[in-house]
Amino acid sequence: MSSSSGGARPRVLLVSAYRWLHTVRAALAAREAGFDVALLAPVGHPVGTLSWVETVGSYSALRPAREVARVVSEERFDLVVPVDDLARAAAFDAYAHPALSAEGADTLRRSLGAPGTFPQRGNRYAVAQVAEANGVPTPSTRPVADDGELDAALAELGLPVVLKADGLMGGEGVRFARGSGEAHTALRTLRRQPRLRNVVGGFVRDDNPNYLRPFLRRPPRHVVVQPLVAGIEATMTAAAWQGELLGAVALQVVSAAYPGGPAAVVSTLEHPGMLDSARRLIAALGISGFCGLDFFLLPNGEPTLLELNSRATHTSHLAAESTGPLWGLLAERITGLAATPAPRTFATGQPIALFPQERLRDPGSTYVGTEREDVPVQASEVVDLIIEWSARPIPSLLGRAQRRLAARRPPRPPGPAGAAAVTT
Repeated sequence: MSSSSGGARPRVLLVSAYRWLHTVRAALAAREAGFDVALLAPVGHPVGTLSWVETVGSYSALRPAREVARVVSEERFDLVVPVDDLARAAAFDAYAHPALSAEGADTLRRSLGAPGTFPQRGNRYAVAQVAEANGVPTPSTRPVADDGELDAALAELGLPVVLKADGLMGGEGVRFARGSGEAHTALRTLRRQPRLRNVVGGFVRDDNPNYLRPFLRRPPRHVVVQPLVAGIEATMTAAAWQGELLGAVALQVVSAAYPGGPAAVVSTLEHPGMLDSARRLIAALGISGFCGLDFFLLPNGEPTLLELNSRATHTSHLAAESTGPLWGLLAERITGLAATPAPRTFATGQPIALFPQERLRDPGSTYVGTEREDVPVQASEVVDLIIEWSARPIPSLLGRAQRRLAARRPPRPPGPAGAAAVTT
């Protein structure tokens, strides 16, 4: 049981390293599940403009673990939820930071699960080993640090293969190779440290100081190689508590936002094999909070695990009819009160056009504007925010300076708990 008592609403801290819009959907789902929502994110994050969200700090690209440790030590939270890979790494690193208080350490253990498995959860090879040891089907995975190790792996696994690097997101960290030459080129590309012009260009283009961190710290890139698996893409978002699977939403990917990128259209699945794999891996790693699992469904229907994301993914807000809201399951475990029903649930096999991903992929999509599009019509403030941010141009240098000056002012406090801040 958490520190919530006396009927007080549980309080969640969302940690975000990027100004990604899926964090808006996570914030709304958390609020609808009964949480008071706080935010630790870069200056100018869209979630920070919502009247019912309390901004408690600014995510530091250069010292993120220290900032997470400071915030969770100074304030009370019942749950800390990272929403991207950098935020997840910062939350894990904060557990070992000297600025973390004993109370803050309790908060992170409650929110994230077993600290002893933190290093494994961000390492593709370690996750594959844990999966294999616990009966979770996964492709043969070999770590490769140089050309000699790659040649040995190719001799064992054969071709074609896929190479994956830790610390890179989406298609950036994945390369396919049908021949030995392609594989060696892919290895060099994945292990190559970012060039200064690319770092500066990314920072200027996206107004994102996270581009600077890997260049300044230059951490080693861990790369693995796997045989290329043919099958149907599927994904699962799960809610867990101290190694216990509370519930999960399984989805088949109908189309992606871009090749190798996140899903734009999905359909819900009932798949006992995926659920069993999630249960085994969550128990082995002692996971709390959210995690995402990516699979390929083989022609015989058997799932093979491709990847674990130990954070809230961009589908954490979805609720299947058989499971209910995942955020509600966590609130129920924290408070002991029955979960609040989700405003909308999806039946098995029902196509879901994710909002705004499908609109951004194809504004003329046949899903847009239909009941199959996942628009939170019960929260017009959120809909307006997402549409406005989706069309917003990259700010000018003057606009960025003004945004940072505005961030120096005291953060706006949230409205009263439970106040009607969105139109329903």
